[in-house]
Amino acid sequence: MKKKTKVIASAVATIALCASLSVGGTFALFTSESKVNVAISSGTVDVVAQASELALYSAQAAQDGTLVDENGFKYEYANVAGEAFTNGGTAKITDGNTVKLDKMTPGDKVTFKIDVTNDSDVAVQYRTLLMAKTDKGLFSGLNITINGDTYQGWTAVSDWTTLSPDQNNVESIPVEIELPITADDEYQNKSCQIEYCVEAVQGNATVENQDTENNVYVYTATDFMNWGKSVNAGTSYKNKTIQIMRNISFYNTGLVWKPVNLRAADNSGITIDGNGYTVSYLATMGGLNSGYGAGVFSQDSAGLTTIKNISFKYSKINEGLSRNVVGGIVGYVYGNCVFENVSVKYSKIEGFGKIGAFVGMAADRNAQITFTDCTSSNNTIKGTYNMGGLAGLVLRSSANEDRTIINNVTVTNNTFEEKSGYQFEGIVELTDIPVVCSDSPLKNYCILHTPTSVSGHYNPSYFGSVPYYYAAYANYYVSYGDSSHDCAIGENAAGITGYIANSEICIDSIA
Repeated sequence: MKKKTKVIASAVATIALCASLSVGGTFALFTSESKVNVAISSGTVDVVAQASELALYSAQAAQDGTLVDENGFKYEYANVAGEAFTNGGTAKITDGNTVKLDKMTPGDKVTFKIDVTNDSDVAVQYRTLLMAKTDKGLFSGLNITINGDTYQGWTAVSDWTTLSPDQNNVESIPVEIELPITADDEYQNKSCQIEYCVEAVQGNATVENQDTENNVYVYTATDFMNWGKSVNAGTSYKNKTIQIMRNISFYNTGLVWKPVNLRAADNSGITIDGNGYTVSYLATMGGLNSGYGAGVFSQDSAGLTTIKNISFKYSKINEGLSRNVVGGIVGYVYGNCVFENVSVKYSKIEGFGKIGAFVGMAADRNAQITFTDCTSSNNTIKGTYNMGGLAGLVLRSSANEDRTIINNVTVTNNTFEEKSGYQFEGIVELTDIPVVCSDSPLKNYCILHTPTSVSGHYNPSYFGSVPYYYAAYANYYVSYGDSSHDCAIGENAAGITGYIANSEICIDSIA
């Protein structure tokens, strides 16, 4: 068992205070020719947040202490003078707007206040935002209390409040940050940054408070991670809209994304609205996940899922051979799903099979998947079989051939890489293969778009000496029947040489 007295956790935490000020609109003064001098000055919107009254504490051994480590030893916090904790770490306020805690060790704590002051000379409206801006592994180890409430990392946004020019001292918010005595070695050499912002506008500007009943607001990568964890834990967001409020970058955060399973609870009717923002450098890692289906979402909801107005750039959905059905956005799609004004660019999506830049596999034969005003470009899609620039595989039923809808979609400059040495060792070729279909209506689904042949990039595998085409690579997606739809391949009407397995059709464009 580790003794905490030997742990030196070189942990760095900062809390930064910022101001985002804007004056909405200006008023023009019209004058005629005259000799009257008119002096004009504009009003000032100035609401600021500053940190003050920083106090440092370090745990000291105490026979009757209330703090107990994992070995049963007791401690109590003692105030330490200056800017240094007992073990040499430091805490200080710089420029009044940044509190930096450096080289904290278990049992270090600080308290301070955030003072919000109105220095405006006109009426203003203001709100505050508290967010975990970056987290490189330390945040979950800290105990953070702000204004008496435990802070869990979700961005907290206050309602807009109106202030008159004579309302100067607005509020004083107590803050406590502690690396508890029980913190383990996993928090060594980690860091995080918390940001407390004040936004202010002039008093007659139009503002709206957030509708938290029907919406969930995501400002940071930490917010996105926390939301995903809550979904996987079974929280329902049925008929709610997840609002992306800023560009979100996972670059250099150390955060590894765990695919979100929207079927963990009833999330039918959910909407992911990017509001025109970009999520970049999101990465998954196959060793952290299990089962089929990976992407930003492992599976969509059983009801209508809408994903709109969002771009994903530089994603790395890296599932190797450990995961089948991998999409740049969704692994499995069930029910009707809509992508509207969505792009996936400069990303790498890798898995075993059924790999697509947007979707791994549309798995409901009677459902409809819609792409409108979407772009898939400059992506690398890597797997062993069934890959596409939009989807790896779209199932079709015997009653409804193909329910995919594509409107104003751009698919360009994507690269397909075949995992070599696993199952399909032939050369992927662009072929126009004659097929022979039986008189059975079921068999006729092998001629979805071409009455006498199937065209696209195929790689044959073999059952004995008979080729059984299984690996297909399509600019858009691979349309897929079932084993009753196998199409016989013939060099001519009399020469049957193999089969198109499950009537896989490469869809490279939509007429």
